[in-house]
Amino acid sequence: MKPLTYLDADHLQHEFSTYFMFRPYPEFIPFTIKLPEKHHLAKGSVIDVETTGLNPETDDIITMGILQKDRAVIHQLTTPLYEPFKTYCHNRATRTPLPRYAYNTGFESQFLNIKEGWHDLTQYAERRGYDWNNPDYDPYIRVHLTDCTCSVFKEPNITGADVPHTWQEWLNTHKPETLSKITLHCLADLLRTRQLIDR
Repeated sequence: MKPLTYLDADHLQHEFSTYFMFRPYPEFIPFTIKLPEKHHLAKGSVIDVETTGLNPETDDIITMGILQKDRAVIHQLTTPLYEPFKTYCHNRATRTPLPRYAYNTGFESQFLNIKEGWHDLTQYAERRGYDWNNPDYDPYIRVHLTDCTCSVFKEPNITGADVPHTWQEWLNTHKPETLSKITLHCLADLLRTRQLIDR
């Protein structure tokens, strides 16, 4: 699939609709987004996963986003074939360059079963007064991206707590706009985490 050059919600939803209109449902699809220069990452990788719940023993990965250099790739599961996708995500994540950045590395490392090479960014967020777990924050202004014009941060979307319900809605309805909400949330998390690096 050709890399997307736009980061807005409408464009990504259009890509989802077009993809599913002309193809049978694959096990998963990777969306590649070419990043504006201000979001490029000099070294390492930013990783974010979306899951069906909070327990790595009983819940499953449904989305994994990886940001490297000048692009982000969102690997989105589309069927309930969880184990093959988990193996794929683990293998893909182990090949990413170090350090691996995440907002809360405990979450990503447990679900991906990768213990080393992580650099946690919660302390940087806390120093700057950001609390991503505070329900009073709008999920797309928790990090103030004053120089970011990407409307992925402005579109009304879902929070991490909404992902399991939204995933179930996708399995029940197969509406592309439902699945794109999860992918957009993962992309926004990648970009917000990226903004904490080097702060």
